[in-house]
Formats: sequence, C-alpha cells, structure tokens
Amino acid sequence: MHFGITLDDEELEGMALLYPEGVSVMDCTVHTAAAFAVWLSNNAVPTGVAVMFNTEWGLEAELSDTLVPEGPRPRIAAAFMEHLKDTGDLD
Repeated sequence: MHFGITLDDEELEGMALLYPEGVSVMDCTVHTAAAFAVWLSNNAVPTGVAVMFNTEWGLEAELSDTLVPEGPRPRIAAAFMEHLKDTGDLD
C-alpha cells in the first residue's frame, strides 16, 4: 500500500507491506526519516515494540535491520547517518 503523510510541513510518500512486514518513507533526508520514526513510534507502534530500520540497498544486500535508538530526533538522525556511512552508500 502506498501512502502520503505530512510531517513538519513536508509531504512524504511511503509504503506499507505485509511481507516483509514494515512501513517506510521514500526519498527523504535522515532528519525527515527521524521525524517519521518518532511519529511512527508515538502513533502507530504498540507500546513496548521496537522500531527497526534499514535501507533499500541494505535489504538488497541482506543486511540485518537496525534498532532505532530511543531519544530525540537529532540522536535518531545521527544513528541513521552513521548507518549510511557504515554501509558505504552515502553519496
């Protein structure tokens, strides 16, 4: 299922899948992805359930999902940026 969402006055497109189970936003910055992760955790994910992340190329390379750290958006954005650097796909 494709969907649209507006966060912080930015319109995003995303996808939700049953298999592999997950929700994603497409073509966004690490800061916008962090805003989406916070929104998702606060509004859609049941309490006590972890939010994980990966990238399209991470999935293609069969990399494991990574836990989204708890904390404010800047900390989450930094974790996303570190993941991009570690996977070597930062343009």
